Amino acid sequence: MEAQTVVDKVRALVAPKAPSPVPRKFVSFVNRLLQAAKIDAEAMLGGSFAKNTYLEDDHDVDVYVLFGKQYRDEEMSDLIALALGGVGGLRRVHGSRDYFQLTKDGYQFEIVPVLAIARPEEARNVTDVSQFHVQYVQERLEMHPGLADEIRLAKLFCKAAKCYGAESYLNGFSGHVLDLLMAHYGSFLSLLEAAVQWPDKFFLDPSGKREDASFLNAAKRAGPLVLLDPMQPNRNAAAALSRERYDAFRKAAAAFLQDPDERFFTVVPLTKEQVVRAHPGRPVLCYALSPLAGSRDVVGTKLLKAHGFVVRSVKEEGFSVVDEGFEFGGERALCFLVVAEEPLPATKEVQGPPVRRGRDADRFRAAHDNVDERRGRLYATEPRVHRTLRSLFLAAQKAAFFKERVAGAKVI
Repeated sequence: MEAQTVVDKVRALVAPKAPSPVPRKFVSFVNRLLQAAKIDAEAMLGGSFAKNTYLEDDHDVDVYVLFGKQYRDEEMSDLIALALGGVGGLRRVHGSRDYFQLTKDGYQFEIVPVLAIARPEEARNVTDVSQFHVQYVQERLEMHPGLADEIRLAKLFCKAAKCYGAESYLNGFSGHVLDLLMAHYGSFLSLLEAAVQWPDKFFLDPSGKREDASFLNAAKRAGPLVLLDPMQPNRNAAAALSRERYDAFRKAAAAFLQDPDERFFTVVPLTKEQVVRAHPGRPVLCYALSPLAGSRDVVGTKLLKAHGFVVRSVKEEGFSVVDEGFEFGGERALCFLVVAEEPLPATKEVQGPPVRRGRDADRFRAAHDNVDERRGRLYATEPRVHRTLRSLFLAAQKAAFFKERVAGAKVI
């Protein structure tokens, strides 16, 4: 099947069948509460629901509450808390400017205080520019109405390739980055055809004014993709994108163009069965981590760090790690480790100091039995505490670093 045929078929499926009234009703609800509290601010719909680029199963809604420039950052957050204080389930999330989360009518709302400014240059916080992101996409959709479905195709493709989402535990393509790429390339297929030609480090200025990223500081051009934000030309909109996710997108693009198929738009959650099938005969450990309370980005990052701690512990014990992975679905994270072999030998060798460091060498001999000297360095043979992945994981669970970052853990 040709790529265009597959894309046309999926395009017919990605557009929401009917706009949900829930997000806009919630904005009206917030405005009524602001007025009742006599707070001079106005709520507006933001993100993909304002741009009309959301997918059918998207239920995360951004709501911006616009304040005049006379308000301080903390004051804006406090006023939202005052107006919405009687709403059950409202949770304040601390950040550079505190925002709020609320689950209502099947949707997860983020209520974000922003400044009502005329130009991006007036922003005091990166969130103040979000309203201009919406305006930028809306203007392009007015000129090219079909672009909305092209953006949806790109989002679904990236979700299926597991490279969508700018959260710290993902470091993938954000919705804003895909908006900018689609506005630049014009169609989903054009984006893929360009992506397979992208070098390991790629620079793109949608305005065409800059030819390279040399004018940016090193931190802003450290990632694989430097995409200048038309609203803030000195900002890399793709700064959060990791090498792993960038390469995953390029690989998926090449695979789709080579063998076009609808499976490239099917989001398949990670399972233990997938891992076992991918590594026949290899020892596999799969475990689930439950998150602490907090924002998805923060708790997801904590879970990823806990998994990283387990991976480091496994390597330090002497296992040869063939593959490892992490996927956070909101309610829990599924993690896996694949090693070359287990159980490990009953004993392990511990490297000591050079013999010439007399005092250190004496301490090493006193601390270990079965000390051997080779090429001027001491080595000791001692019993191995953990010979299997399961044994080591159960021990890692007891470490303070691990326990501080998870609400629960279970081998599956």
